[in-house]
Amino acid sequence: MLLSLPLPATVTVPLVPLQVPHVPSIPLLLLYALNVRTNPSALAATLLPLSVAEEFPSAAAMAQALAAHCERDDDVNANTCDNTNASAGGRGGGGSGAGGTIWPTLHRYTVYNQGMWKNVLALGLRDSRVMSVVQTVWNVTAESRKILARKRERQRQQQRE
Repeated sequence: MLLSLPLPATVTVPLVPLQVPHVPSIPLLLLYALNVRTNPSALAATLLPLSVAEEFPSAAAMAQALAAHCERDDDVNANTCDNTNASAGGRGGGGSGAGGTIWPTLHRYTVYNQGMWKNVLALGLRDSRVMSVVQTVWNVTAESRKILARKRERQRQQQRE
């Protein structure tokens, strides 16, 4: 026998305004901050390509792998742009892309991972495992930018010689 109980006509849900530095990363961060998801390794695999996350715990190897991944991805995209835009009279890929950066893939990782790290700091996250993963991911991303910048500088010096 099923009992039918009257339902309230309205439901009141409390709303807590939240100001964060990077809105796009907050849903993922809240999944871990509220313990809906509990595996920090899965968080790293979400924030970085799997080939990079597999290099854990070596941050140096992760940074090298991220730089290589982004460089390959950008080369593929630049070649695709060259082939499709050249016939249409458009500008070829030439290494520039999102936001005018020469590393559009790394730029996307940088913006998102830096935003995630800023949110961790702004919200005062207390889960040390999640905080450690996000900090490592941000450090790896920042180091990858340095790796590619040094490589670019070496290439410029070689071209001058």
